[in-house]
Amino acid sequence: MILGPGFHRFTPSTKVINDILTNNLPIIPPLTFNPIDVRDIAKAQIIVYEDNNAEGRYITATRPYTMREIIDLVAKYGPHVKKPRLKMGKGLFIFYARLSSFFARLFGKAPLVTTQQAKEYTEGDGWPRD
Repeated sequence: MILGPGFHRFTPSTKVINDILTNNLPIIPPLTFNPIDVRDIAKAQIIVYEDNNAEGRYITATRPYTMREIIDLVAKYGPHVKKPRLKMGKGLFIFYARLSSFFARLFGKAPLVTTQQAKEYTEGDGWPRD
């Protein structure tokens, strides 16, 4: 979940935060994210670029946050936020992704979330798998 200044359009990350801030998240999806500021990513890329011994993958996030934790953090700084009480199960979220993909194909649009993304986002601890 890349956040920070300079985004001129919604990304999936900024849309989630905007949905929380505008009370457009009626249910808590079973998602886990690793939030990071875009400036920290830029610094990490410069450090790796300048290190001749650097190779492989690097994780720049601090720790995974559940969607409930993210909602709680946003609500802490936005007292107008109405925190959803209902949680969506993983199975229902994957079904929603399949339905979203079906209708996206039907109408020639991009799905809000693909089945593969839904499975990846609900894997568990939020850290990438190799």
